[in-house]
Amino acid sequence: MNGLRVEAAPPGLSVQDEGRAGHRRHGIPAAGAMDRLALAVANRLVGNPPGTAALETVLGGARFG
Repeated sequence: MNGLRVEAAPPGLSVQDEGRAGHRRHGIPAAGAMDRLALAVANRLVGNPPGTAALETVLGGARFG
């Protein structure tokens, strides 16, 4: 099984994906990663399928196992 274990999640840690474009008329904001190109490149570099979500941290302090 592949996966990532988050051992410490500081307040600035969030999950970012490609967002939900095209649903604003239903009251759903686009949201998602601010830099979608960087998300796509990062997924390609590590061999993830396109559209895979990523973890973003602002101040550091996250620990993964």
